[in-house]
Amino acid sequence: MNKKLGLYLIFGVIMVICALVLAVFFDPTGIVVPVISTTATAVGALAIYFQYKRDREINQASFIMDFYDSFYINEDNVRMLDYFDEKYNNPSNQKALTEESQKELLSYLGWIRSLCSLLQRNIMAYHAIDVVYGYKFFICLNDTEVQKLEIEPNAEFYGSFFEVYNNWTKYLKRVGKKEISASTALSKTDCYQKYMSSKVLLPTKRKKV
Repeated sequence: MNKKLGLYLIFGVIMVICALVLAVFFDPTGIVVPVISTTATAVGALAIYFQYKRDREINQASFIMDFYDSFYINEDNVRMLDYFDEKYNNPSNQKALTEESQKELLSYLGWIRSLCSLLQRNIMAYHAIDVVYGYKFFICLNDTEVQKLEIEPNAEFYGSFFEVYNNWTKYLKRVGKKEISASTALSKTDCYQKYMSSKVLLPTKRKKV
């Protein structure tokens, strides 16, 4: 709730209270009092709603930044992001994932899984996180090596990724933004198309890389 709206609500509450006091003295029949009382209740409820909305937005912003920081606390995530950055900025100088970096990839994907969970539970919204997390999400899932090594062999385990990817790309289209690495988009893989057409249930275990 912005400052101006807050002042308007406070002013409205004061006016209703003043009207209620005047009605007590100048409306002996008591007809006006219930109407004013109901109005006052509505105005008060509206003020509470906007205050709640404001607090929720502040809490969500704080949570988004805390989750952002958690990404960089994990050195495996940082190394994988550096790897994706290099491939994205220098496509002619691509290096294959090593056995060690494949383990780091699983850590990175674990972070994405947490992000997907937060989005699916409506704890965070796409419009609120796209600028902060969009690059990290798409630069990984739209990487052909990640798709071939991990996502395609274990597609049934990545249903939440597919669903979030689907919703996120819809958001990008609505706001006119381009998808990172769209030429190798996850949506072009057979496993994604198969899942989205059949909604395969997620298993409790995944295959090894």
